[in-house]
Amino acid sequence: MTILYLVLTVGALWAARRLGMPALNGISAFMVPWCILLTLASIPGTMKPALANATWAIIFVASVSLIAGVVAGWFLAARKNASAHRFRSSFVHFRNVGRWHWIFIAALAFYTVLQVARYAPVFVNQGGWRALVSGNGSMVKSALIDASQRSSDAPFGTT
Repeated sequence: MTILYLVLTVGALWAARRLGMPALNGISAFMVPWCILLTLASIPGTMKPALANATWAIIFVASVSLIAGVVAGWFLAARKNASAHRFRSSFVHFRNVGRWHWIFIAALAFYTVLQVARYAPVFVNQGGWRALVSGNGSMVKSALIDASQRSSDAPFGTT
């Protein structure tokens, strides 16, 4: 299902660019993070239980609805005269949005590096990537949960 969602995303982004939309639009802003999230969630052992078929159906219906809405909005905005288009685009400064986007991405990457460094010893003690892939990753996941509980209980003196 993840591959099907990736195909839908790539197709929607390609069609949006062919329609003349900017690279940062409603489709790319919504669907690219979802692609990353769903790809990470599809790694064995990451999510238990896995996403149900009904959940996937809701995700696909919401994504197709979003694509239809963005494309319809693009065509409706294109019908307006040039002065209205200049007025509309003055509210969204793509450079500022892009700058803040990259700042938040950098903060997320830094937080991810901190979390990986924090739990790397537990991961290595459980057998590394081989333990993650075998057995649906349940041993690694339970060890990471135990380590997280120990570290969150430490400030309260309950270790």
